[in-house]
Amino acid sequence: IVGIIKETGKVHIWDSIGTEVNFIRRVQAKKIGLESAFGVPLLHGDEVIGVMLFVSRHEKALIERLQSTLGTIGHQLAPDIMRRRSEEELNSFFELSADLLCILGSDGYFKRVNPAFSVTLGFSEEEFLSRHVMEFIYQPDRLESEREFDRLLSGMVTNHFENRYITNTGKVKWLSWSASYSKEMRVIMAVGKDITEKKKLERLI
Repeated sequence: IVGIIKETGKVHIWDSIGTEVNFIRRVQAKKIGLESAFGVPLLHGDEVIGVMLFVSRHEKALIERLQSTLGTIGHQLAPDIMRRRSEEELNSFFELSADLLCILGSDGYFKRVNPAFSVTLGFSEEEFLSRHVMEFIYQPDRLESEREFDRLLSGMVTNHFENRYITNTGKVKWLSWSASYSKEMRVIMAVGKDITEKKKLERLI
């Protein structure tokens, strides 16, 4: 039944599942008095992204009267499922990215950092979220970093802004940032790259 629904994109009803040879659990269904089975496609545009499958003790006639309602439910659920799927994909990208990804509040505190922050700088996620961003920046770079922070809050976009951060062992790391500010959410979304090795090579040339 699931295959049929995915192919047609329409509600499908079996009116006698106890005798339906294609219904795998027909014997068990007949024993407990189940009469009908029906499936509802979850449609996102023209794409069937899933199927809701129900079994019932009611006969086909009653199920058919519910067909329109069931179809509406399928249309209503599909966008929410797609949104959650998109959120899961975004979260997966956020967690697995080798780049430093973060959401920084207008108050200067991190709201979210990905694991690359801890890999690169050595601090725990809890430490990043509990301390002001300027505490992690190398002292000589703080003034220019504060100016860049203010430019972001004014609506400007940051591309390849470079500053130095201090690791939990006291080492200095060069990072290159691209960032933008969302006025609606009042947060800065930023992507950072570790360019420490590049800086070392530049000094050798």
